[in-house]
Amino acid sequence: MGTFKRRILAQNKVVTQLKLRGSWGITGNDDIFGREYPYAATISGGNNYPVGTDGTVVIGNGPNTLANPDLQWEETTQTDFGLETTLFNSLNLEFGYFHKKTTGIIKEIIIPGYVGANSNPLGNVGEMTNSGFEFSMSYRKSFGDLKMNLSGNFSTLKNEVTSISPAQDFYTGASIQSARFPITRTEVGHPYMQFYGLVTQGIFQNQAQIDAHVNSAGTVIQPDAVPGDFIYKDLNDDGKINENDRDYLGNPIPDFTYGITLNLEYKGIDLLIFGQGVGGNQLYKGLRRLDLGSTPNYQTAALGRWTGEGSSNTYPRITDDDTNKNFTTPSAFYIEDGDYFRIKMVQLGYSLPKSIISKAGLERVRLYVTGENLFTFTKYTGYDPEIGNSGTDTQGIDRGYYPQAKSYMFGVNLQF
Repeated sequence: MGTFKRRILAQNKVVTQLKLRGSWGITGNDDIFGREYPYAATISGGNNYPVGTDGTVVIGNGPNTLANPDLQWEETTQTDFGLETTLFNSLNLEFGYFHKKTTGIIKEIIIPGYVGANSNPLGNVGEMTNSGFEFSMSYRKSFGDLKMNLSGNFSTLKNEVTSISPAQDFYTGASIQSARFPITRTEVGHPYMQFYGLVTQGIFQNQAQIDAHVNSAGTVIQPDAVPGDFIYKDLNDDGKINENDRDYLGNPIPDFTYGITLNLEYKGIDLLIFGQGVGGNQLYKGLRRLDLGSTPNYQTAALGRWTGEGSSNTYPRITDDDTNKNFTTPSAFYIEDGDYFRIKMVQLGYSLPKSIISKAGLERVRLYVTGENLFTFTKYTGYDPEIGNSGTDTQGIDRGYYPQAKSYMFGVNLQF
């Protein structure tokens, strides 16, 4: 039976290769925070203290954190299956699905400062799933002297927190200097560390709008506001705006990522174009320093701020007397789409004919010019949408990271 199937596939001029694949496995991880012996209450020096009326300093030692003998490794169980095929001997296609479940997620357990430990202990506090589809293709073909190789990939990702510590309903995440509240939150049923803040409903254009912004009981919701301030949504209808009116504003994790590569060769000339991008994610644009008082540090978008009735319904007034806390309140004002597509590299080369270079004892001489980060297509108004993250809780938070530079390089490859 197997021989019969192989013969049928060999005679097929369309599907020249077909492969089914699948895998399952469990991996562990204990090096989350880079601590040694995180389950133990290790001791370190430097906890010096004064003794007596003369203030004599005594060298002291103290616990780095509390012991947690029940601490275990994080475990990730992953299942993969897919299909690989080749069509017409030139088009390779791969399709796959993956599902990852992480249990025993290691995270810091916040303890009161009076405990006296130098850091918070670690504990296994939750579970998370990651699942998605992956697709890739490559097409290789020659048209006379022209050789072409086109390849691309596309993958999706759905992230969801399925369990956290029974002692907590949620975890707060990262913040930004001088912000009133943390700007991310992790809760069951949501992606990891979503942006969390107040919902804006435009800008007050006049005093009449402020007086008319009331809850169901007729209470003025923002009595300290003035024309030019944000209108915040009173989610719990209690007649005031505070941390209880926050809602989920966006997801820093992209719904999909993709890339494409094109290689062309023609009579000694070669061209490489590589681009990649993401979609479906949001970024928190925290570029402006909020703790520098009247220091401007604004982008040019501030030129379109509210300056009078009807002048703007998206950018509030600018003042040192910000009674409405327009800029220090994490809100939808700071959330922008993080979709982008970037031409990461373009390289054009030319290999000299062997009839010329062989006289100099050379096997190959190739001249090339390379451009990196040449074009970026995005609606994000910050410096660079490709900001990545500097920690487990900071993905998608733009703190003013230095943008990737556009660069050009010229070079020569010599092969003897």
